[in-house]
Amino acid sequence: MAPLPFNLLGSIFESGIDALRESFISASQGLQQKVDEAAKAVEDYQTDLANDGEWIGERDPDEGHVIWDQEQVLEFEIDAAREAHGELRKAYAVAAYHYWERSMRKYCKDHKSKHPELVQKAIAEGFPISLDLNRVHRLANALKHNSDSHGTKLQECWPEVISVLFGPRNHMNWYAAIALSDAHVHQVFDIIRESGPRSKLAAA
Repeated sequence: MAPLPFNLLGSIFESGIDALRESFISASQGLQQKVDEAAKAVEDYQTDLANDGEWIGERDPDEGHVIWDQEQVLEFEIDAAREAHGELRKAYAVAAYHYWERSMRKYCKDHKSKHPELVQKAIAEGFPISLDLNRVHRLANALKHNSDSHGTKLQECWPEVISVLFGPRNHMNWYAAIALSDAHVHQVFDIIRESGPRSKLAAA
């Protein structure tokens, strides 16, 4: 089989989203390591206490109740790392959509059209567009605007990214209701990569 023709524009587009993905993987692994290390420290501390190790903390000198102890501090560290991980996922999901939007505006020479029109212009340029791109668009808008309008549209097309702890209601905090996993963010990267020029053109 003859090699597929190379497309420089496609290579540039794919390299950009791949760089975003690699950056996310590195940052995500770093935060997960913090969670794992703090969880191991809690386990070690509990084991040490069970073996008559020294309790670390502070008690109220008058009442005797615990003001803080080492286990609480470590649990706070775990919660903070997990919250940061969630924020990281949301930031990269928005960044991925913005990357697509900026790229299409540049390639299609269009700096004004809204998402639906920009999709049509990208298609007219011959760029394949994933059927799931609308999900990423709705996700980015819900995260940016935190409105009932954008949130309900996201829930209609991608309910899996809405936390089961939240039911739809008026004036809810949609940003907080969105719960992304690493797998969701990789899905966003895949959708964006499939919605633009390709480095290898299909054989004629």
